[in-house]
Parts: sequence; structure tokens; C-alpha cells
Amino acid sequence: MRHSILFLLTPLLAAAAVAPVTGAAAAEARRAALPAVTGLRYGEARTRLIRAGWRPAEQPVVPGNPDLASGNGPYFLARGYRELVACAGTGLAPCRFAFRNAGRMLVVVTAGEGAEARVRSARIEPGGRD
Repeated sequence: MRHSILFLLTPLLAAAAVAPVTGAAAAEARRAALPAVTGLRYGEARTRLIRAGWRPAEQPVVPGNPDLASGNGPYFLARGYRELVACAGTGLAPCRFAFRNAGRMLVVVTAGEGAEARVRSARIEPGGRD
């Protein structure tokens, strides 16, 4: 009897081992971890995020957009960082960037001038639409 149960279960176990992951399980499998980026220069942080599976959430570049025309906006746009959402031209020169992964949005905020801008915070929010 013991052998007949194994005989019946073996094909089922084999099929389960190769069955594709779908639905919520598939989304969970695609979810990227959030690497430690706080304190890094933005360029280095961006590279780490992309390697970890976060995709830049490209924003439309509208000529004359005041959210992109001040502070570090022109600096980051010139480097092709289309995930730039907004920059302030005053204070610590903060900028906000957006990344997506598996239905989540990652918001990264930097402070500092130009190449010295460093990540101050990175947080995951719902609603990243992949």
C-alpha cells in the first residue's frame, strides 16, 4: 500500500514543482527588496535600486515645468534621470524621485547640490502600477 501511495503522489509532486507561479504569488515573487541607499550619492543609490529590480518611473518632461526647472532639476535631467518628480531650489535643495516594482512605488528623496546630492529617505508606497 505504501508504494501505491507514492506511485500516485509522485506525478502530482513533480507537476507542482514545475507549475508556473501565478496571481498574487507571482507578484510577490517579483517584489524587489529595498537595498540600503540612505546616505549614498543619488547616482550610486540609483544603480543599486535598478540592480535590485526597481524600475525608474519615468515622468513626462514638460518644458518650463517649475518643479523641474529649479534647484537640481536641470542637473538630474541632463543625466537622463527621468524618474525625477520635483526639485526645490531653496534650502537643502531636496529632490523627489520615483521607482516601481510589482505594484509598489518607491519614493526617494535627496538633499544636497548636484553630484553631492545624497539620499535622505526611501520609502515604499502602494500604487506603483507595473
